[in-house]
Amino acid sequence: MTQSRDSSTMPNPTSQPHNIANNTASDNSSSWLTERIVFIQVGTGPQKKRFPVHEKLITANSPFFDEYFNNPEPGEELPDIMKLPDIDVQIFTKFMNWVYATSHSLRARFRFPMPGTPEAQGMTVRDYLAMYVMGYRFQMYGLRNAVLDVLYDYYSAPPNERDEVNMEDVKYIFDNTPTDSPMRRYLVCQLLFYFFGRERAGQPLPKEWATVLGEQGDIGFSMWRMLNDWAWGFENQVPRMIVKPRIYFYDEPVRVKVEKQEDWWWWRG
Repeated sequence: MTQSRDSSTMPNPTSQPHNIANNTASDNSSSWLTERIVFIQVGTGPQKKRFPVHEKLITANSPFFDEYFNNPEPGEELPDIMKLPDIDVQIFTKFMNWVYATSHSLRARFRFPMPGTPEAQGMTVRDYLAMYVMGYRFQMYGLRNAVLDVLYDYYSAPPNERDEVNMEDVKYIFDNTPTDSPMRRYLVCQLLFYFFGRERAGQPLPKEWATVLGEQGDIGFSMWRMLNDWAWGFENQVPRMIVKPRIYFYDEPVRVKVEKQEDWWWWRG
């Protein structure tokens, strides 16, 4: 008989990454292929969908799922279905693709397709940001890094091949992530690049800037704080603005060696 529990009783996820290398399963895929199958149901109404998934794979990747499927209340059986009605079916489908695509090797480099491409199948920047937020809920920093990858590639494209960062998207991230979230800093960096970009010179700011900045002062403060970190001054020559490599915006601690250079680099403090 199908057993389920109310997922709303789950403990709140923290911003600390789970101690599994890149949140991926081991190279020995046969160990989880023979384990039990559980189900995760997302969405509501006629659009809801039930996804079968190997229990050992999803629980090894996520303390959130591990707590639910492997730690029942005293006297209860192990549940084999979890219901997440607030999760979008399309976004969860992309998430499941990522889970299985990265399951065979710790070194797997699965890339989400960029927004606006046929491969993305309608996935927007906001959809990917929702997946990033989902990475906090599921306690999967590997998922957050994968989303950072696709958005880093997207905003690195020439301006005529993408949309500029949307202030409403930045507000969404500030509303749904902890204060130390790397995505906050990355998007604020993109806001400043747009604000000072020569392509925008003489053009009015989008209307949503006034609305969002008027309602959410922490975004404006983060922008000013980043400018302060850049050590700009009227008497100083403005340094060339360069976005740091993507590894500086990952949640996973990464040791890197950076050669000394004249250009300013934004650093996650």
